[in-house]
Amino acid sequence: MLFGLQKCHDCGANPGEIHKDGCDTERCSVCGGQRLQCDCENHDKAFARWTGLWPGKAEADFLSLDLNGFGIEGYSKFFFIKPTDGIEHTDTADSEGRAVFDGEYFIEYVEADIVQLRRCR
Repeated sequence: MLFGLQKCHDCGANPGEIHKDGCDTERCSVCGGQRLQCDCENHDKAFARWTGLWPGKAEADFLSLDLNGFGIEGYSKFFFIKPTDGIEHTDTADSEGRAVFDGEYFIEYVEADIVQLRRCR
């Protein structure tokens, strides 16, 4: 596991893995809310995979907000809702629950995002 990343506190998913059904940490890729409390159709579990960081924490820190401010200001909707760009991506999960995006393990994208966030500080 990458330094500083944790397993999901609720379902135990490793960074880059999809959350287990019923996880209270998973965000909905359609509405941006807590997945456990919504019934949106077309939720993408691979897009909402566990990154190893609390949802919104890195973004809130970068914006100098606490998580409450992050939600109140509406940033959670911006970061948690899957964009619809008109391109059909192949977001799936492999047999071990690891998120795959266009044929690549998502953890590679997470690593690149972390490097970029560290450069911005």
